[in-house]
Amino acid sequence: MKHEKLIVLLMSSGLAMTTLWIWACSGEISISAPDSTLPRVADGLLPGNANPLTDVSGSGQPDDTRPFPSASTPATPATPGNPAGNPATVPPSSGEGTQTPNPGSNGDDTVVRPNNPDTTPGTGQNPPASNPGTPGNGENPGTPPGTPPGSTPPGSTPPSTPPSCQEINLEIGGQRQEPNVMLAVDKSGSMSWSIQAFGQRTKIDDTKTAIQSLLGAAQGKIRFGWMQFPSPQGCTPSIIPAINTCTSQQNCTPGQVEVECGNDQSTMNQIQTRMAALVPGGGTPTGPSLENLLQSRTLNDPARDNFVILLTDGVPTCPNGSGANPNNGDNQLALGAIAKLTGKQIKTFVIGIGEDLNNTNPAVLSQMAVSGGSARDGATRYYPANSLAELQSTLNNIGRIVIGCQQQLPLAPAPSAPVRVLQDGREISRSPEHNNGFDIAPNTRQLDFYGPACDELQNGKVQQVKIIIGC
Repeated sequence: MKHEKLIVLLMSSGLAMTTLWIWACSGEISISAPDSTLPRVADGLLPGNANPLTDVSGSGQPDDTRPFPSASTPATPATPGNPAGNPATVPPSSGEGTQTPNPGSNGDDTVVRPNNPDTTPGTGQNPPASNPGTPGNGENPGTPPGTPPGSTPPGSTPPSTPPSCQEINLEIGGQRQEPNVMLAVDKSGSMSWSIQAFGQRTKIDDTKTAIQSLLGAAQGKIRFGWMQFPSPQGCTPSIIPAINTCTSQQNCTPGQVEVECGNDQSTMNQIQTRMAALVPGGGTPTGPSLENLLQSRTLNDPARDNFVILLTDGVPTCPNGSGANPNNGDNQLALGAIAKLTGKQIKTFVIGIGEDLNNTNPAVLSQMAVSGGSARDGATRYYPANSLAELQSTLNNIGRIVIGCQQQLPLAPAPSAPVRVLQDGREISRSPEHNNGFDIAPNTRQLDFYGPACDELQNGKVQQVKIIIGC
């Protein structure tokens, strides 16, 4: 009498293996796979753009439509539906659904998965669409005739389900020192153009306005410093040849740290003075200028979090491009400088200013953002700003990240998933008005705190934040 037994063991620990043991008359077979192949979908969380109803593996496409691996597919034993014992094949779609052998059955019945364009019968006769039941064998009571495929027979235990809640704990770490933020501002000749086509204001004017808003909003919470580039000496830069008195070398003079980071009134006055005198002209020596930031006294303060905000309207053009020609050599200089800053625990935020730049989505700016440890989610990893409003919003958003009032969750909560947030065990309210509490931007991992909830984080009054999703 044919006797077979199927045991599947699934474990979710980091070192576990998935093992499938099959005992049959012909002997014993063991198939093992690393635990990383196990599907893991937390309730209420969407990994990227995956759909938990059809993509349990997070592959980005419905699991039922992915082809089964052919190299490791063993031959199936002979059955009435497959007398030759040949491997199952995948014929053209019938639109009926996928048919796969029903574990524990007699080999003749199948489970039909609706809405799947592929079918997977054996090489012999297709089994019937309905489930005639399976016989018992003393250990397995089988299933009664008419039991819907995939359902639980009466009196049996339903399969276990994933936990209904996902908890995320963020250790905030007590009192925070005010962070240092160096503003590295591109003043190349193209900053005299408008941020939008046919706009009335120049990019440099919009940059001044947006920075002024940030300085006011973050006063007393962030220590700001100042650099502008290029920094030509002894000449007048201009995109108008009749006015420009700078040589190509002078147009590529790297920027220097002109104001070290601080939050006292003297520091603010120095930044305001330099910002008011900002005049566009010259090339874009991004790499050599960022390299000079490595010598900043305040950015190397180990007791504080240190950041650079790079505001630029173009890709690097100096020194190899003579201030006018983009090239890979200058790109690599910029990437190398940012990598060095990151190595010293200095993060770099990259903002691209203007439609003329962002419509091309330059890869080097995204690469710089990734290297700087500040990349956004999505295809464009840097922060694009195509209007004054977008530039102001971007700087405000970065300011919130810097002072600790924005945290990144491991996964984006599903839009319908309930979310609770507790600060040191005390639950705070969701605040769609952004005045006191928390909020999460739709389809993002961005958790923001506002009002007193933000102040308590920034002032070091909160040690731990717990986020509960999907309950």
